[in-house]
Amino acid sequence: MGIPGLGLFRQLFSILVFLQEASRIRRMPSPHNVVHTRGLSMRAAIVARVALIVCFVITALPFAAMAQVDEEPVMRAGGPVEGMLDFESCVRLALHQSPYFINSGMQIEMRRLEEDDAMYDMLPDIHITSSYVVHDPATNRDNPVRMGFSMNNYDPFTAYFEVQARELMTRLAVLGHLNALSDGIYEVAKVYLKLNTLSRTAAFQDELIALAEHKGEYVHNRIDSGGATPLDARIVEQEIELARLEREQIRISQSALLDSIKSLLGVPVEQNLELDIQDADMQVMGGFDPYAMELAEVRANSIELKVSEYTQELQEYNVQMAYARYIPSFTAGVSSADAMEGGADWYVSVGASTPLWDWGERARNVTREKNRLATLLAEEEMVTLDLDSSWRAALSDMNSASTSLQLARARAELAGLKRRQGEISYHAGTITFPEYLETIEAYFEAQKDVLNNELDYSLAMLNLRHLSGHLY
Repeated sequence: MGIPGLGLFRQLFSILVFLQEASRIRRMPSPHNVVHTRGLSMRAAIVARVALIVCFVITALPFAAMAQVDEEPVMRAGGPVEGMLDFESCVRLALHQSPYFINSGMQIEMRRLEEDDAMYDMLPDIHITSSYVVHDPATNRDNPVRMGFSMNNYDPFTAYFEVQARELMTRLAVLGHLNALSDGIYEVAKVYLKLNTLSRTAAFQDELIALAEHKGEYVHNRIDSGGATPLDARIVEQEIELARLEREQIRISQSALLDSIKSLLGVPVEQNLELDIQDADMQVMGGFDPYAMELAEVRANSIELKVSEYTQELQEYNVQMAYARYIPSFTAGVSSADAMEGGADWYVSVGASTPLWDWGERARNVTREKNRLATLLAEEEMVTLDLDSSWRAALSDMNSASTSLQLARARAELAGLKRRQGEISYHAGTITFPEYLETIEAYFEAQKDVLNNELDYSLAMLNLRHLSGHLY
């Protein structure tokens, strides 16, 4: 690949050589005009050459920066993942290569570049202008080279407030990245909990399938002896089909959750991913106790509240910048009518610029920025109230899930006792085999209900940990 701007470099260099040659010819002694000394001509030529070289270098810098940008590496997803991953390993992998975190991370880099731009705005921009005139009718001179250096509209006061504002915008970008990380980890944690529940539910469902098949064998054997009818056989076959369909539904849900976590981790869908989902509750919660959390700590950890505070502080700088527009901007410059002429005069100029009458625009702008600040103050109160309400609602949901879990466990314990009672009655001959199988089926269904309620309780507690700021 060629160097960006190489053709333009050559053109600029050719122009520089041409101008140097023109100045050399103009400095040659003339029989009609020999009034200028050789020393003055040489000094003027040196100044002009240096200025042209500076102009050449400044023009070349953007193209050199373009060449560096083209060589920047492109962020891509990681390679194959080997071994079994627990929850902590999944989080580390997601932070390393998940595409969902790249955007917010790049926003931080962009804000830092803007912060650097604001820092350099504290210094005035120096502009160089030059022109090669074929004939100047005002002085009746041929081929004068005009050159000037200028500093236009320098406003250090606004630049200072802009630096402070850009620093706050960088902090807001960091908070946005942290919020993306928190949401991503929250989604990974939910998938882990659901996969653990589905895995344990699948084991109970396999037991129910085996139970239905035993019942089917028993009914078919009873048909031969006249103890059952073909209708009984069709009913039990339908029960077997329903149990198998529920198992297939669990498998599909597991596959969908695995695909979703691969997407979150930045892993190709076709790649095999092994997850260690044993003790998923302990892996995800890590001993988190929501009752030990104070509301003040929740507020201190809230990303939304920090964003609201930084946005309010940023708006305060906007108010100050609105006032800074009353301060005039400054200009300065140095120029020459013919920089290549020996003993040419250089003129220095300084000045200030401010609107004489803007029809109240600056005053309205100050009022507008103050109104926005008042709006942000009200929004901060709303964010605080919403956070308090969300925390209390999450606590209520967890308490409700805890009560439902206790109820499900009590029902499962009762089902276990009835199963034991049915086993004793069956061996005593007081109930039939299908009746005994029904007590076992009720027990497995009760265990499945316990797993679903345990998942609801775990998700409610996970939501509390997410709100508390202790998840990332």
